[in-house]
Amino acid sequence: MASLRRRSQNFSRRGSDFLEAATGSGMSRRESARASARRSSRRQESGREKTSSSKKRKNSLFFTWAGKQEVGAVDVEHDDYADYGEGGEESKEDAGMHAGEYYWQDYMTPEELSDREKDRRLRKEFVEMCEEPGEYTDFEQDFIDEKFKFISTEDEFDWVTIKDKNSKNPKWKLHDEADPICYAKCSGVVATTPENLLAWYWNFDSYQSTRKHIDQNGDDPKNFPNRCEKLFNNHHHMLYACRKMPFPLSPRDFLSRGMWRRITRDKYVLCYHFEKNEEANVGHNIKFTELKKAVRAEYTGIYLFDRMSEERTRMVYISKVDVKGRVPAMVANSGLKGLVETVNRATEYFDEELELNATGQYGQGEGKDGEESKNHK
Repeated sequence: MASLRRRSQNFSRRGSDFLEAATGSGMSRRESARASARRSSRRQESGREKTSSSKKRKNSLFFTWAGKQEVGAVDVEHDDYADYGEGGEESKEDAGMHAGEYYWQDYMTPEELSDREKDRRLRKEFVEMCEEPGEYTDFEQDFIDEKFKFISTEDEFDWVTIKDKNSKNPKWKLHDEADPICYAKCSGVVATTPENLLAWYWNFDSYQSTRKHIDQNGDDPKNFPNRCEKLFNNHHHMLYACRKMPFPLSPRDFLSRGMWRRITRDKYVLCYHFEKNEEANVGHNIKFTELKKAVRAEYTGIYLFDRMSEERTRMVYISKVDVKGRVPAMVANSGLKGLVETVNRATEYFDEELELNATGQYGQGEGKDGEESKNHK
């Protein structure tokens, strides 16, 4: 029988896998491979490829990817993720690299760069629209007010630090007295404007998000859809997605209502909350996944974007996911650090944007991509 320590490790790793898969916050295979490739190139250039420390760095990433999944007392190792395990102390060197050390754009495929350019045009259209968000109904105001009150007073709660040595930004958890599932929180500074950051999250079915969803769940829109189900207006939409989960869990689907509002000239809030089918009110029959064993999970997420300077935004993200089914609360809570990994991803993404701008890889003209982006919108 597995020792208590081993069983605790099993719970922790499975919990991280569950929440990363449920929220799509983990790295895709392509992202993991690109991160591994750029570290290898960096070691070759510096002559550290054959040192003992480089062998340890072989298993480090900017962000943790749970490469091993454990079921009960049996270890299940996937060859595809053999090099993407938990980072050690040596990963601090990689994590400290600044965006000014231009090197990782060499590992961005033309397709990925094209997606980024098209998504950037979509964000520009959204930012221009932010100036006139339209009127808010009483329902929309109440929905946002409830979430904003929570995140604007988050410092008043007893948050407990989550230890994650691979995270560039601090993380915390909060025990809910009425629910065994904990909230998770992460905050960081992102090198962009709050409007641009809001647009990045609001465009749920962007080119890059769609590509990542397909990479993680397969190109199967009938069983694993990922779409904006209804755009009620420019500040209110309904999202639906179905995602694969680690063995032995069945896939989970999510139906979430999202809204955003400008609180002040320099502050925005974006919030999501799970919906029941009968309360969605999208005006048509939602085309749910065709999988018979999919389990409806519940997601709540609140983003607060606060302008610090012209091109710098402080971001706070609070989230809670109940994957339902027969997953013990202890297992779900053990993976909270992966639940708010999106803050690290945002930091990394917009650092890359600065690099692409500095190296002149953007601004090649509208052309066909510009037309595609309008059609996609």
